[in-house]
Amino acid sequence: IVLWSLFPMVWVGCTDWDDHYDVDGQLVVSDKTLWEEIDSKPELNEFKKFLEQYGYKEILNGSQMYTVFAPQGQIDTTGIGASEEKVKTEVIENHIARFAHSANSAVNNKPYVLMLNSKPISFTQNGDGYLFGDQKLTATYNIRAKNGVLHIIEGQQMFFHNIWEYLTTDSRFDSIRNYLYSFNDT
Repeated sequence: IVLWSLFPMVWVGCTDWDDHYDVDGQLVVSDKTLWEEIDSKPELNEFKKFLEQYGYKEILNGSQMYTVFAPQGQIDTTGIGASEEKVKTEVIENHIARFAHSANSAVNNKPYVLMLNSKPISFTQNGDGYLFGDQKLTATYNIRAKNGVLHIIEGQQMFFHNIWEYLTTDSRFDSIRNYLYSFNDT
């Protein structure tokens, strides 16, 4: 008897799955990938070149969910050198996070976003706008893609070294770096 009394609720609850993504006839989820969204925006051409050169086009065309804080304008790699690993870590992965982080998450007690390079960067509301680190989001943010969210920021968010990483950047610390790194097993 109990099971039969629950049958009407199950029947009503089992509507078409597409109804979850359709609000008043408007599609809530985009049919474009993050890469296609970035590719369609000329102000992101410089960032797009880096993504393409270092193999992130395929990643952002994939099915995993990401949030991209795409800087418009020039990308500064001075001080990084030509190392492919450093460009990936300090430029590209400093602007991409796993999972979808909408501007609502900047308001709802999640002040930091963990980027692909394992750096937490603040994502907060600032008056009637939003800040990613020290960069303002442009008026173009919360762009939905089928594999994540795209936010356009005014400029490049600079990479900040922790103490362990900083030891590799300054030749004055050669002896202490060599000593400490001698204990590193990775």
